[in-house]
Amino acid sequence: MLITITSVDSMTAKAVIEFTCRYGSGRGVWSEAAPQLGREYHVEIDIDQPLHIGVNTKATDDEVPRIEDSGSQVTLVARIESLFDDGAASLRLGDSLILVALEGAFPTIGSWVKVSLPHIKVYEMRL
Repeated sequence: MLITITSVDSMTAKAVIEFTCRYGSGRGVWSEAAPQLGREYHVEIDIDQPLHIGVNTKATDDEVPRIEDSGSQVTLVARIESLFDDGAASLRLGDSLILVALEGAFPTIGSWVKVSLPHIKVYEMRL
């Protein structure tokens, strides 16, 4: 996913960034040294906590990939691309895939979900 950095808070061990992309705007913890404000980066999004329907994830009729930052939560709207036997899944957010761990029952492949989390991790992809 291609993002543009709009804010960098490097007051903590890991920089907290705000960004825009073709799917909206979000906030995340940057994986390395603080990125440059205003620069574009190709990134991978990581969700480091299991997704659980009714807790941090719900099925949605909204079929438009999206990232939103409400200040206290980052919300992703994505389609379930794959479900694996080991309790993992891949979510498609536009042109990006996000590998996630699941807990409990989950909608079927092709269903859309709305995931709300306090934070996501953002890793630069060195292409």
